[in-house]
Amino acid sequence: MYIFLDESGDLGFDFSKCGSSKNFTIGLLVCDNAKVQQAIKSAVKKTLARKLNTRNKKLQINELKGSASTLAVKEYFLNLIPDSGWHIYAITVNKAKIHDHLKTKNGKNKLYNFLTKELFKELSIPKDIMQVSLVVDNSKNGADRKDFNSYIKAHFENTFDFDTKIYITHENSQNNPGLQAIDIFCWGIQRKEEDGNDSWHKLFKNNVTHKRWWL
Repeated sequence: MYIFLDESGDLGFDFSKCGSSKNFTIGLLVCDNAKVQQAIKSAVKKTLARKLNTRNKKLQINELKGSASTLAVKEYFLNLIPDSGWHIYAITVNKAKIHDHLKTKNGKNKLYNFLTKELFKELSIPKDIMQVSLVVDNSKNGADRKDFNSYIKAHFENTFDFDTKIYITHENSQNNPGLQAIDIFCWGIQRKEEDGNDSWHKLFKNNVTHKRWWL
């Protein structure tokens, strides 16, 4: 099983600041097996090559981003990936309802870890899974990363069989197509919740197996 984690929105709480989001979304792209994961990887690369890097060879785009891609580009990508074998899980929090003690630097880290754990609780996990690979966007520093890994691994160990091998890596999204894929899906969910724009979300909503508000 391959899992890619990303977020959309921000955890800033100055709502008068330009660009500050009302909501914060964490999303998971879960691929049932290596074949599906490779198909999504290939789809990202083809979309970059054929849709984003064909007109201007001098200005190469290295990353597929939800916020920077047109709906047509997103549709092209979606049409390249399998109809099944992958699932989106997402949790969206209303930032206005977050308690003050979770608005500090340490509090934000605890909130992020807690929301991620709550999201993982909703996964439908076959009993015979022998290996789980979780890839997280490389946005945490060393101490925060260590805390996140320990927190999530503790939950995983209570979820999977004893013999299941669990790997957690933090990678640059430019170098990982799976992270780019969850970025554009997570962005679509955030846009729907933030301003009601579901033009992209409605095209992949059948693969969203769990989405809920917390708080």
